[in-house]
Amino acid sequence: MKIWYMYLCDRAGQLYTGITTNLDHRMKQHHAQLLYTEAFEDKHVAARREREIKGWRREKKMELIHNSKCETTPLEMEDRLNKAARPETLPSMKRSMAFLVKIFILLSCQAG
Repeated sequence: MKIWYMYLCDRAGQLYTGITTNLDHRMKQHHAQLLYTEAFEDKHVAARREREIKGWRREKKMELIHNSKCETTPLEMEDRLNKAARPETLPSMKRSMAFLVKIFILLSCQAG
């Protein structure tokens, strides 16, 4: 199961909103700095959230970014989870990985 990310990034001074399964690769493609992200198990839900945020004015997007208290990026969280997963247990963990990422994000936000 893939994890889909809805993201906001700074691309040459412009806010860009999109979805991807690979944040690191996407930021390199855009030559952009990741400002905000949300994780989703379903591509259609991520796309719906993307369309919602694309309809917002810049000020509202900036408020969302500013109010985000997460200091650990989703890339760092995903990396930690991948390092913790042993190859022999990965097939049985695929379903629970997305759930664990969400819980980790929530706990990281509350701790920050």
